[in-house]
Amino acid sequence: AVLNSEDRTTEREQLKFKLLAAVASLDRGAAASKTDRQTVSKIVEALEAIAPPVEPFPAGLDAVDGMWRLVYSSALSVGSGSGG
Repeated sequence: AVLNSEDRTTEREQLKFKLLAAVASLDRGAAASKTDRQTVSKIVEALEAIAPPVEPFPAGLDAVDGMWRLVYSSALSVGSGSGG
């Protein structure tokens, strides 16, 4: 089904909440199991599929300027082959 702009915004907000809830207890990814990593990956893929178009970098770097906090990284997952 084709989503209109309002439906996409609502779905995007729901997916962002679902993603934050999924990673909340994963110690930035260090405590993620294989199932956790798969769940997070599926949510991220769903978000990417409905994301609005963005400016290509480096022109869009101003849009992400500021303080960031690492919430999750697949590189920190135990057994991911890189990190932890």
